[in-house]
Amino acid sequence: GGLVAAQVAHAGGRTRTEYINGKMPMAPFAVEGFSFGDTPSEMTIPEIAAVIERFADGARRVKKAGFDAVQLHSAHNYLLSQFLNPLVNRRSDRYGGSPENRRRFLTEVYETVRDAVGNEFPILVKLNTTDGPEGGISIQEALDAARILSDRGMAAIEVSGGIAGSDTFRPSRTGILTSFQEAYFREAASVFKQELTIPVILVGGLKSYEVAEEILEREEADYVSFSRPLICEPDLIARWKKGERSRSKCLSCNLCLKEGLKGEGIACVGKRSAQMER
Repeated sequence: GGLVAAQVAHAGGRTRTEYINGKMPMAPFAVEGFSFGDTPSEMTIPEIAAVIERFADGARRVKKAGFDAVQLHSAHNYLLSQFLNPLVNRRSDRYGGSPENRRRFLTEVYETVRDAVGNEFPILVKLNTTDGPEGGISIQEALDAARILSDRGMAAIEVSGGIAGSDTFRPSRTGILTSFQEAYFREAASVFKQELTIPVILVGGLKSYEVAEEILEREEADYVSFSRPLICEPDLIARWKKGERSRSKCLSCNLCLKEGLKGEGIACVGKRSAQMER
């Protein structure tokens, strides 16, 4: 009875060259230090237009495949997020500089995707509320972008933060072993919830039924989102519904992501090790 949304994303400057046949990764600007190796090339206006159309093509495939919604990944310093981030986007044309210009790519992607899937098909966005390093997107800029998308018919906003691959500002943090460490974007979600009329979804470090319930009861978010706990325990929600509400067995080691980077699929390393021992 659940509904399923497919997430569409472009890694931009964080694309690994080995995944694209040795081609140079594209980014808003040729900035060092935010990639997996080679400094990416600055996207031309025709390249920007082409990528916008590819987002729409992806959304069409999502709808045709029978999904219930599509989510645009504009977080964690992937391409949509890179355009919003002034540390990475140092362009001087209509796609860079002011907050309005830096969010132009995201809004144009949304509008083109909306045209592709129609007005009745829900579009969600995963959005960074902070990039972490000083000089990144501010929560006010993120809120302004969310408000604009909301006014144009966005179905829901999933709030997140951080830069993928960062040791200090990682979006998925390790060592989340107590309830006090959970929901590390909770404060930002509460700000968005107060300002927006569309549903706000909170992600990041949630592993306890009690914490999730408290967030919803306090109306700090409309929904909560889980990732690694469901990799560890796919039946976690079903277990909670049955009344067995101990916190997830996920150790927040983040090794499941490294498994995925091997190209063999994401899997819980802790569970796999336990199965091998048996």
